[in-house]
Amino acid sequence: MKNFLKLFLIFSLPLVIICTSVEILTRRIPNVYKCKKDYLDKHSDSISILFLGNSCVLYGINPDYVNKISFNAANPGQPLFYDNGILKKYQNNWNNLDCIAIQVSYSSIFCEIDFFRKCKYNIYFGMHTSKKLAEYIEVFNSAPIVLIKRIYYYYIKGYSFTPCTDLGWCSYGDSKSSEGLVKTGKDIAWVHSKSINDKSFSENIIALKSIFEFAINKGVKLFVYTPPAYHTYNENLDSTDVNQMIAILKSFDREHSNVAYANFLYDTSFSEADYYDAVHLNEAGAKKLTCKIDSLINKCPQNIWK
Repeated sequence: MKNFLKLFLIFSLPLVIICTSVEILTRRIPNVYKCKKDYLDKHSDSISILFLGNSCVLYGINPDYVNKISFNAANPGQPLFYDNGILKKYQNNWNNLDCIAIQVSYSSIFCEIDFFRKCKYNIYFGMHTSKKLAEYIEVFNSAPIVLIKRIYYYYIKGYSFTPCTDLGWCSYGDSKSSEGLVKTGKDIAWVHSKSINDKSFSENIIALKSIFEFAINKGVKLFVYTPPAYHTYNENLDSTDVNQMIAILKSFDREHSNVAYANFLYDTSFSEADYYDAVHLNEAGAKKLTCKIDSLINKCPQNIWK
């Protein structure tokens, strides 16, 4: 038995040391979650318009084009559960908050929370929403080669990881070719369609209702919108599910005086040149969408707030 323990220690100790080192080094590399948490820690009390959502907002809303003080608090794959979590985490700090602008799309209302995303909010936002130790450790949630590459490029090569602007927007770059939009439309729609289930839908509706209640209790406006997507994505979704989502959001709009809903999903003013892929806007598309939403929230309130 003693010999077995010795062998176990001999072989396992180096692995523990390596994993611990990778974990520590990874956490010190700038990432979008850490940057947004740091900004909200310092400036949440001055934000007038808060944008929440997943990568469609992360790349699709540029606060530089908003008239009031605003911040893009969206993150990759961010579910409604964590949109709600961000609101609750800073609930005593929203002193100047006038409007919450939240994206609700096919993936955010029907799909389940990705396991590997949970650790980002546990580690960098300090939300502590899980009882599983593995969901608090980076090395258990990312491929080792990915973490090692990030460590190499950041510490050895000196690459600067600047995940977003000061106001939380990330740029995807140039648009894809028309062929790329066709392929990504089909591929992303297939992934989203395979990820839906009734349990996730119920959980997402509960989170959305909690956000509605938060806005009502805070006395702030809630602007809900479905972002634009290229037709190759929309054509490959279940139209029954899409119509159900739109009907639910329209009903919230009708039932609450502080809520307005806008559906940009089929907005033909967004052309090929505005997309990076079939569901994400590029820089030009982000400017267009941001200006549209800013106009609706601030310039034409009588037309949307009842």
